[in-house]
Amino acid sequence: MRGVIGNVRERQNNYIDMMLSQEGGVSQYRVRAANTLDHAYGPTNGVGGTGATALFTAAAGTGFRSHTIQKNKRHVVHGAGRDRGITRMIFDPDDFFDPVGSPLVPSDSQIMFMRIEKFSDALDAFEDEGPINIILPKDYMQGMRPVLTLFGTAPGIGSSAGEFPQEGAMHFHLPTFSSSIWIKNLGGADENLHVSFHPGMPMIQLGPGEEIGLYDVNAMEVLISSNRDGAGGDSCPTFNMVFGLQNGP
Repeated sequence: MRGVIGNVRERQNNYIDMMLSQEGGVSQYRVRAANTLDHAYGPTNGVGGTGATALFTAAAGTGFRSHTIQKNKRHVVHGAGRDRGITRMIFDPDDFFDPVGSPLVPSDSQIMFMRIEKFSDALDAFEDEGPINIILPKDYMQGMRPVLTLFGTAPGIGSSAGEFPQEGAMHFHLPTFSSSIWIKNLGGADENLHVSFHPGMPMIQLGPGEEIGLYDVNAMEVLISSNRDGAGGDSCPTFNMVFGLQNGP
C-alpha cells in the first residue's frame, strides 16, 4: 500500500522520538493525528470521519523538535551515524493538544492515530497520507500483554472476500506484534466485513454479527473494508477489534 509510517524509536511520557528514512525526491513530511480510527481515515467511502489534523511539517533530512522539547532541553541520544540519512522528529503530543481549538487531536495520555504525508518534488504537492500508525500512551505499555481495543467503520469500497486489499481499505499498523486477535462485525443485513493482515494476503469475510478469535498469532498490520458502496450513500458496517500485544517474552 502507498505511503509511509514513522518508526517510533522511543516513547516516554510527553515524548515521542520518531524517524523516517530519507527518500529521493521528497523534501518534507507532514505529520497528522486523530483520536479515532474513523477520524484518521477521513470522510470518504462512508466512514464519516473528519480527517487527521496536521500537527507539524518537517524538512526531509533534518531534525524537528516541538516547543516543549526545545524549552525543556530534553536529553537526546546521538550515536555515530545514528541520524545519518533520516528525518528525525521529537515531540510532545501535549504541545498540539487543544480540546477547544483542535478537539480531535489526542493528548499525551490518550491513544494517537497518526498519518504522514510526504511532499513529492516532482508533483510539487503532498502525496496521499500513509497508513494509520497507532501510538499508545507510555504507561499503557508497562505490562507484558497489554490489550488494545479498537472501534471503527469499514470503508464501503465494494470489496470481496478472496481478493487482495484495495487502495481504499482502512490500513493501520499496530504498536507491536499481536499475541491474539478478536474481531466482530457489528453491521446489519448485507453488510459484510473484509479483513486481511497484510497487503499481499487475500481478505476473509465476516458476515453481519460474525466474529473471529485468533490466539497465539502474530500480526503487525490490519486492512479492513466492506462490500458496501460508501460513495453511494449505503450504510457501512462498524466493527469491534481487540488485540493482545506482545511486549515481552
